[in-house]
Amino acid sequence: MHKLILVLLVMLSNSAFAVSSKDHNVLKVEVSETGFNMYLEGSNFTASTCEGGTSSTVNDVIHFKQSDFPNSYAHMLSTALTAFTSKKKVSMWYNQCQPSPWNGEMPKPTTLVIK
Repeated sequence: MHKLILVLLVMLSNSAFAVSSKDHNVLKVEVSETGFNMYLEGSNFTASTCEGGTSSTVNDVIHFKQSDFPNSYAHMLSTALTAFTSKKKVSMWYNQCQPSPWNGEMPKPTTLVIK
C-alpha cells in the first residue's frame, strides 16, 4: 500500500509541473547558433510560470536551446518555422524554468504543437 501511495505522489508531482500554453500566433522566429527564440502574440509565460522575468520581451518569448533537444532540435525549429510561415497558431507544453537570455527566468519548453 505504501508503494502505491508513493508511486501516485510521484506521478502527481511530475504532472503538476508540466503546463500547457494557450494557442498563440508566432510573430517572429529568431535563430542563433545555440538555439532559437519564438516571439508569440499575447503570451505571458514568465508571469504565470517563473519568477524574475521583468522585461516585457521576456514575457512574450520562448527560448529553445539546441542542447536541450539533442535528438529533436531540427524538428522543433522546423515546427516553429512552419507555424510562422503558414500563419498557424502554436501551443506548447513546458515545465521547470530556465535562465533567460535577457534576465531572470523563463519556462523551459518540452513540446511544440501547430494548431
